[in-house]
Amino acid sequence: MVAALGAGGGRRVGVVAPALVVGESMSAPASGLDPDEIDLGLGHGLRFVGWHPDRALNPQYADLPDCDLVGLVVSHPRGDDPSRRCVSGIQFDDAPAHIVGGRPTWRLETRDPLTVWPSLLCRICGDHGFIRGGRWVVA
Repeated sequence: MVAALGAGGGRRVGVVAPALVVGESMSAPASGLDPDEIDLGLGHGLRFVGWHPDRALNPQYADLPDCDLVGLVVSHPRGDDPSRRCVSGIQFDDAPAHIVGGRPTWRLETRDPLTVWPSLLCRICGDHGFIRGGRWVVA
C-alpha cells in the first residue's frame, strides 16, 4: 500500500512503508492537484517516490541503503466518478529487489521529459493512460 506519504523536498515524496504496491489506489478529495505535484495535464499529477524507512522502527532494514527514486504516485480524477480523485502508484524496473518484491515494474524511459512504459491502469477506478513527454495521454 502507498503509505505515510509526506511532503518531501520539492518534487519528491518519502515512503515510510517498506514497499509500494503496484496499482494500489485510495480515494482522495476532488480538490485537484497538490502544490507539490507535477502537472501532467488532464487532471493528473505526479510525485516521485523514494524509499527511506525509519530504521529505528524498522531495524530489519538497517543494512539496506536508502533509494531516492523507486517509482511514482499519480493522482487523477476517478474514472468511474470524475468529481472524486484517486491515487495509484508504480515501481520502476531498476528499483532494488528488496523494494520491488517480485511485483510488476515499469520502465523509466526518460526523466526529462518524463516517459514511462507501459501504460498505467488504476485497479480501483479504471483510469488508464500513458505518461509520454511529461504529459498524460489517455489510452
